[in-house]
Amino acid sequence: MSKWRIAILAFLISAPFLFLTAYGAFRLWEDGWSFWLWWPMTASMALAYYLAWQWQKKQKLLKIEFEPELHWTDRDLKAWRLIEARARPPTR
Repeated sequence: MSKWRIAILAFLISAPFLFLTAYGAFRLWEDGWSFWLWWPMTASMALAYYLAWQWQKKQKLLKIEFEPELHWTDRDLKAWRLIEARARPPTR
């Protein structure tokens, strides 16, 4: 599929969501609710960012636990060892 077709499909899929987001923000601003709803939404996003940062720092989101398949060759195992070495976090 060509790039322009992908771009058209991405636009057509995202357009309703973007319209509803803009319209919802406009209505909240027009009705005077935007200031009061801004703080809980910002706090929610900040908490999500903080939790993701903490969990990733402790590697609770990404774990390197993998057992190779029985049909793997020696070359596959060597390649996997290289990948594991690169994926390991640096030691301090």
